[in-house]
Amino acid sequence: GRGAGDGWRNRVFLACLGAVLIGWLALYAAVSGSYESYGKAAGMFTQAPGLFVRFLGFMITPIQQSDIASQHPSLFGLALRLSQGVQLFMGIMVLAASLYVLVTGTRPLKFVVMWLYLALIPFCFIGLPEGWLELRYLYFAAMPFCSLFAALMTEARARYAAGMKITVVAILIMVSGLTSYVVRALEHQYDTRAKDPANTTRMDEILRTYPDLGK
Repeated sequence: GRGAGDGWRNRVFLACLGAVLIGWLALYAAVSGSYESYGKAAGMFTQAPGLFVRFLGFMITPIQQSDIASQHPSLFGLALRLSQGVQLFMGIMVLAASLYVLVTGTRPLKFVVMWLYLALIPFCFIGLPEGWLELRYLYFAAMPFCSLFAALMTEARARYAAGMKITVVAILIMVSGLTSYVVRALEHQYDTRAKDPANTTRMDEILRTYPDLGK
């Protein structure tokens, strides 16, 4: 019957989940002796929940102190001061929405939520100085996060069609504008560094030492 089929699927799902967890533990055991950051993971259990929430918020607002931010304090100053609070708030909202989907959603959406958690949790046991968040730690979680976000936006748009259209357009305009500005700022910064006399002199020395590089 249907109940027996659901029970079998649940057992398969739990078995797959257990296999993934065992795989992560085996991978950690293999690399913990070679990388100091991974070796310290055992002492990160108290910090892991907070990092998990922060990473969820960081996927929406990836803003923190960096070289480019220090070069443009007028643009990023206010954003940097507000970033931690905004990231924490957005992380809590994403966590609440994902838990809601995990409890009430369809089986495919529940799978996406579990995929997101499993892809992100291992990186929450890596301690970095000064509360730094590594953007590359989000690569494995990016696909399930975007899938979950798209599913939630589609459902919200179906319920609140007019308001969601305006919100989506506003978000796209804002993201496009900020992305264009940041790309232009990066290009300007790289061009300035390339023309720096010290870099030019260093490159000339490298070419004299290794003439084949210039060919």
